[in-house]
Amino acid sequence: MPKPNERDKITTQLRARLLVLRNMHQLTDTAWARAAHVRQQDVSRFTTGRMTYPRLDFLDALCRVFQITLADALAPDLPKPSLTRAQQELLINVAAMEPSFRHAVERLTAPRRVRRRDGSR
Repeated sequence: MPKPNERDKITTQLRARLLVLRNMHQLTDTAWARAAHVRQQDVSRFTTGRMTYPRLDFLDALCRVFQITLADALAPDLPKPSLTRAQQELLINVAAMEPSFRHAVERLTAPRRVRRRDGSR
């Protein structure tokens, strides 16, 4: 079991990563709670840091909204959000109109690399 300082650090890191994903998906606390089938008050307490040690089933529910596991959320690199075909085509069209977006679009539309448990790709 991690020491209290390590547990706080892990919880803070996980909260920050999940908030990045929430913002990328443009979700409010209410929408996130509904999608995860948890109470909105619990999501609010989690996002503001008032929930010190969230339960694993709660964290798992929040992660499932983004189609990732809790292990993915704790990994050094967050997985890329999966884009629909229409979203990919829109990004490619935007990149064609504005060359400065090309690099960002290439990163978002590139095939996802799967990281194995042993750390290899």
